[in-house]
Amino acid sequence: VTTCAGSSVTYTCVGTATGGVTYQWQISTTGIGGTYSNLANGAPYSNVTTSVLTVNPTAVGLNGNYYRCVVTGTCAPNATSNPAALFVAAGSTPGTVTPANTNVCGVTNSGVLTVAGFNGNVVRWETATNLAGPWTPIANTTNTYTFNNLTQTTYFRVISQFGTCAQATSSVATVTFAAASPMVIVADPGTTLCEGDPTLLTVMNQS
Repeated sequence: VTTCAGSSVTYTCVGTATGGVTYQWQISTTGIGGTYSNLANGAPYSNVTTSVLTVNPTAVGLNGNYYRCVVTGTCAPNATSNPAALFVAAGSTPGTVTPANTNVCGVTNSGVLTVAGFNGNVVRWETATNLAGPWTPIANTTNTYTFNNLTQTTYFRVISQFGTCAQATSSVATVTFAAASPMVIVADPGTTLCEGDPTLLTVMNQS
């Protein structure tokens, strides 16, 4: 389970055994292969001897804990469930999009943007042609985005989310567009040429 601090989480284990079933939930605070100890009822844990364990409220201090259930019946041996993880954060951490500033020239262009530093998952990328918005969703949930053939200065950002926490908005990356200007060839001014004489030709940007 991946969730935000203050939420309620339940884990379920259903077992069968001869002579009836009893349950005992256990916890490891040292990883999936760590030492497990029996839980007792008391905040934030309840129903520790039933098939459904409740953790309420979750807290950042519980992040990384593993829980498992031991099922007991008349016949030995006891049965132990697979461990289940709990990941808790105080909130969603916004990411940073790099490069923060990119310049492109002409309508044939491309580039790759990358987001890092966030927790949880990428919900979507967004784009806008005005920094104040409106922002248009991009159906991309990966850490990178490739833009192609922009025709104006464009802004990009990422919406991320950790579990049930409120979504977070990344930094904004700016791709500055400049139109390609036509080129002209200029001859060396004031030169009168005879056949076979050299001259200087200069290529210049017309803008």
